[in-house]
Amino acid sequence: MQRLSVKELKPGMRLARDVVLDDGRILLLKGFTIKPRYIKKLELHNVPYIFVEDS
Repeated sequence: MQRLSVKELKPGMRLARDVVLDDGRILLLKGFTIKPRYIKKLELHNVPYIFVEDS
């Protein structure tokens, strides 16, 4: 598992943990494959980093 900033994400990477916002809402679930629209959502919600599976 790697911790990456949102700027380091690339389409095709797979989430290793759920992405949970400060208010407790789940934005993305563990196992999702990163797509460009998900990167934009993460940026919109000011998510600083996420955990992705090792490639």
